[in-house]
Order: sequence, then structure tokens, then C-alpha cells
Amino acid sequence: MDKNDLWRITLERSFKTEKSIQDYLTIGTMLGTQKSLFKQLYLAYLNQLSSFEHKSMLGAKMNVRMDYQQRSVVISRAEQKLTFTFKEFQQFMALIDAVFGEIYPIGTVVELDEALLPKETEQFMTDPDDGLLVVLHARKIPLEEDQQLVDYVGTLWPFGMMPDVEPLFINNLMIKRVVALGLTNDYEAQFTWNGLRMSQIRGQRYSYVFSDLFVETFEKESEV
Repeated sequence: MDKNDLWRITLERSFKTEKSIQDYLTIGTMLGTQKSLFKQLYLAYLNQLSSFEHKSMLGAKMNVRMDYQQRSVVISRAEQKLTFTFKEFQQFMALIDAVFGEIYPIGTVVELDEALLPKETEQFMTDPDDGLLVVLHARKIPLEEDQQLVDYVGTLWPFGMMPDVEPLFINNLMIKRVVALGLTNDYEAQFTWNGLRMSQIRGQRYSYVFSDLFVETFEKESEV
């Protein structure tokens, strides 16, 4: 089974709609295979923008309209048109993330996007040119609340674990770039697929960034 097959199965099982799922499959695949586009769209939603537009080199333009009074999201592309409530949109994005989102190996060092981090983390930036670097120690950690999980738990590089410093909860949106990839082999790849991705989808646990609580917290922090 590849990600496209998994996407169809996951969508049919988890996303209830009276319409044909073909448009959901097509647009979901486009978002899932274009990590930057997926991130830009969800950040536009979190930042309460009224519209978002994506022009690709090939293919039709995608337009997204977000109505914060009606609490609806409309995605249009060529003859395709998907209409969501806010809750449905968050669920749709959560499913895409679960199927297509990266799961980096343990030991990977990543640079975090400072724009999405609390101000207090700036003191740990060792070099403005390198940005804020963290090493990933754990992946897909379940939370007790509402079937949610954390994508990664990490510590600041090069410090690692330090007394009185809590590990960081990291989601895929926060990752700006991969600096050094951790060790991987066939066994690690199999565990990532079966032990992490498939286990997450079977258990219907999704990243907390697609929860109402995260959206509300993001809105409040943006107002400060």
C-alpha cells in the first residue's frame, strides 16, 4: 500500500460527506504532496485571512475563501469546489497530515520557524544564521485529550537535555527546514510506516495543531 491508497481508505473511513469523494481525493493529494502549500494554507486559516490563492506552474489555480462569520471554508480549483465548516476543514487537514506528513527519524536536527514560536525561545538561538535548532528525540506521542498527539518531542541543539528546561513539543508546521537527517534504514522505515503512521491512523489520533484548542490559542497569541 502506498500513500495514495492509504489516502483513499482513510478519507472513505473518516471523512463523512454526501458528495463524491473524488474532488476531496484530488485536492487532498495536491495539498499532501506539496508541503509548502499545505503549510501556507493552514497558516492563512490560523491567521484568519479571508482568502488564499495558489498559482502553480502547471495546472489550474486554487482559490480559497474563508468566512469567519459563517465559519466556512470554500476551496475552488477548475471545476472542483469543496465547502467545509471550520470543524470539517480542520478534520480534512488533519487527515492529509496523518497520511502525507513527514515523519523524520530520531536524531534529526531541524530549524524551527521563529515566527511560530514563543518569544522566550529566542534567547536560545546560538547563531542568527543558523536559527533555532532542535534535535528530535521522540515521535507521534499520544496526548490524553481528545485523541490528539504531538508530532515530535525535541531539545535544543547543541545543548540536549538540561536541568530545569522542559523538552519542546514540536509540530510539523513549526519546522522550517531539516539541517541533518537522523539515521534511517529498512527497519526504521518499516517501523515509521507500520508502528507510527498506520498506528496513528487506525487509532484516529491526529496532531493537536488541528484541534479547536490550538486554533483558539493561536488566535489569542496573535492578538498580543
